[in-house]
Amino acid sequence: MVLLPMPCCQRFFFDQYPLTAGISCAGTTWVGMHRFYGALWQRMSSRYWRRLLPQEHIFVRTIFGDVMGAWLAGHVRLGQRRLGDTRRALSLNGGWLSFPAAMFEADGMRQSLRLSDPVVAGIVAHELLHVLQRRQKQPVTRQALLLQCQWLLQGRDPYSYSNCSSAAGQLRQFWRASVEQQGQMWQDCVQAQVAGQPLASHALLAVAVRAGRLRQRMGKR
Repeated sequence: MVLLPMPCCQRFFFDQYPLTAGISCAGTTWVGMHRFYGALWQRMSSRYWRRLLPQEHIFVRTIFGDVMGAWLAGHVRLGQRRLGDTRRALSLNGGWLSFPAAMFEADGMRQSLRLSDPVVAGIVAHELLHVLQRRQKQPVTRQALLLQCQWLLQGRDPYSYSNCSSAAGQLRQFWRASVEQQGQMWQDCVQAQVAGQPLASHALLAVAVRAGRLRQRMGKR
């Protein structure tokens, strides 16, 4: 399919970018437009988002295991949160994670996250778990929005859960939990691990996350 010829000013704009090679000035194809805007988006997004740095790769693969960790490390993009409540982390569809400026080293998002800090490591793990939940078709955004509304209107903490004395009991609770409760359990688990005080009650939970088992399989109780 061919579009109508572009105005002269629009042609001039397109001609300034080598990314538009192959786009006709007489009639731009949909394929050419798609390639151009895709490349332009990459240029613009690189100012605000980046891939994981080597030390962040190591962290992700350490806590999520080689299989889940490798997928996450290649899938997610990190950025500094600039809109809304900039004191809180945010996980968006597509593996886009934004964190408060204070969670990065001194020079901002171009530097590594402060993963040696147990609190920062726990929050990062929480947001990464949301990426895995979405991969498994859990309605993270819709459910989280509903939970936040209940918190505002009814005072019900969406992150609260009961600690079980046994690892098996904690795992069963994890499988039944909401997306935010799961995120909080995993956050507590990783935070304690980085602090050098691993939680025995969360041991099986950690095994399940590394295996990608965020929900109990049908037929098993």
